[in-house]
Amino acid sequence: ETLNLIYLYRNTPFKIMAAPNHKIPPIYLIDMKAILPNILKRETITLSPSTFEVTLADYYTVVLTIYNLITHINALHFKQSDKVKAALNQCIDRDAIFEKSSFQLHLVLHGFHHLESNMGKLLYWSIHKIVPPKTHPAKIENVIQMYCVSPEVINVRLEEGTRPARRVGWVHDNIEPTWLSIKPADLGYKSPFAETPLKVYIQTHALNRLAERIDCFWPGIVHQQLFYSLLNPKIAYDTNKRLLIEFSFFGNKAGYIRADLVEGIILLRTFLFVTNSGTPEGQLLEKNTGLQKLDKKYLNIDKLSTFMNSDLDQNIEVQRLFKDSNCKCLIDLYNNTKPLLIKKENQFSFNHMLSYINVNKTETPTNTPQTVELQENN
Repeated sequence: ETLNLIYLYRNTPFKIMAAPNHKIPPIYLIDMKAILPNILKRETITLSPSTFEVTLADYYTVVLTIYNLITHINALHFKQSDKVKAALNQCIDRDAIFEKSSFQLHLVLHGFHHLESNMGKLLYWSIHKIVPPKTHPAKIENVIQMYCVSPEVINVRLEEGTRPARRVGWVHDNIEPTWLSIKPADLGYKSPFAETPLKVYIQTHALNRLAERIDCFWPGIVHQQLFYSLLNPKIAYDTNKRLLIEFSFFGNKAGYIRADLVEGIILLRTFLFVTNSGTPEGQLLEKNTGLQKLDKKYLNIDKLSTFMNSDLDQNIEVQRLFKDSNCKCLIDLYNNTKPLLIKKENQFSFNHMLSYINVNKTETPTNTPQTVELQENN
């Protein structure tokens, strides 16, 4: 009889589905159904106050079923039911574990959708619901509903013609998107209306340049870092006094977004990698090395993958050149973000760049046989 009760009040495995009126691309829904259950079978949680560990999948099925049993069994089911309930309640801090498991599941879903979200296409999020039965006794369902939204698109009139732009937003709390607005005063503008927040939009051109130049990480992670960079913007200016907003990748500068105030909105026009000729660092690098725009393109030092797949850690002379050009951030990116790297190619040798700019002189040591630790001091 008790086994029958457990069966009737059981929590079922996760059911993954599109939320009503949300058109999840079929391939992504298939991937979610195939990959997510395996992740949940690996993620573990400790059932305090004990040290016993179970997977999230087992917690939401087996452990929650035990919770249901504790609630419903009584002396009518078997004589020792009170002792069983007391023992189970003593072993498991029900409220604390439920809160912890909910947060851990939230992180898994949040991280999963970060990889696939894209400001130029769709932003994703999911909500987990424990669905009680409509009649009792009956099984209790674990449902993960997937949501998506396509950022608003507007047409902006510019000197070169009308161009489409998408609203900048991100799902950073796994509930629903946050759409970004920035006060012009935070970007250095001074006017009676500078304290009024304006919506932020990004041109497709800027998203394309971002993908081309920050080209060795998941696009969703790159877009997430773009959103976070804009929350508290750090500003600079190019040689033509045009506004630049620093793009920070996990705390390391990687370039700039060029922005304008246009037709009552803030428009993100393009993305400049930190070595680009339009950035303060790019100008200093040109002064120190003589490398112009086409030279950088030839050497491929206008995109991040070249640095991440290189012998930068072995080349002291190149490290010095970048530090002298205020490009130490490239060394920091190399040091700090390698675990996230998804694009791995044949290593670029910076001796090629040294030869190209004619600074690889015989009396100047460049490469050392052993790998050296990247220098952190200027």
